[in-house]
Amino acid sequence: MSHPLRSLTWFAASSLVATVLCTAMSARADDRAYVCSDNAHLGRLSAPLTRMRRLVAAGRPVTIMALGSSSTAGAGASAPAASYPARLEVELRSRFPRVAITVVNRGVNGEEAADMLARFDQAAADDKPDVVLWQVGTNSVLRDHPIGPVDRLIVDGLTRMKALGVDVVLIDP
Repeated sequence: MSHPLRSLTWFAASSLVATVLCTAMSARADDRAYVCSDNAHLGRLSAPLTRMRRLVAAGRPVTIMALGSSSTAGAGASAPAASYPARLEVELRSRFPRVAITVVNRGVNGEEAADMLARFDQAAADDKPDVVLWQVGTNSVLRDHPIGPVDRLIVDGLTRMKALGVDVVLIDP
């Protein structure tokens, strides 16, 4: 049986990501094939995924890097194919069959923001992501760490990610 926090995190992450990506895709009237009407009840976010929208509209490949800890890695999932990054890739490929979409799972059990950032530059160089999904903060909360240092790491990470020109989605506890 999976841990309730893992199940909640997976559900929230997959719902958020599907909503964000579908919202980003449905911004243009001529992209009706990309409208995700079944998620309309989840609302729109104020920061569209402009890079991804542009790539999908042009039919160009999209690489999504899922960076995070155990919830991203798939701890508690019945198999690697049941992790949220793997399920997200299947869902996006189904919704956007004319676009080559790859979701790279860079989740590592037990990691915190500092660990993720220590390996981010190399992972980004290898993966060349268009979108980064960053699940961050859960282990810091579970370990009762002070927020200040984590906050500074998140700002540093966002700065580094945005410098690459990628779209970023933060997934928090």
